[in-house]
Amino acid sequence: MVAVRNTKRDPMQSGKSKTIQRNSPEICNECGKSVKPGSGLFVNRIPDLNDIRTRIEMGKPFPKGDYICIICDDKFSKMSLKLRNVRN
Repeated sequence: MVAVRNTKRDPMQSGKSKTIQRNSPEICNECGKSVKPGSGLFVNRIPDLNDIRTRIEMGKPFPKGDYICIICDDKFSKMSLKLRNVRN
C-alpha cells in the first residue's frame, strides 16, 4: 500500500501574499466613508495591509476597513508635517 500525499497548496496558508480580500468592506478604516467604485474616493484610496487585529491594536475607529481614503491620508500627512516642523 502506498501512502498518497496531498500536494494541493492552500492559498490561505504560509506563503500567501498580502492581498486584500474581495469580500471585505470597502471603507476607510479612519472615517468609515465608502471607497467603493462610484463613491468619488475609489481612485485615490490607499490599501492598508495590516490585519484586523493590528488595526484594533492601533486604535483604528473602523478596523474592518481595508483602505484609507485620500481625505484621511491628507489629514494625517499634514499632521505629521506639523509635528516634524515643531520638533525642528
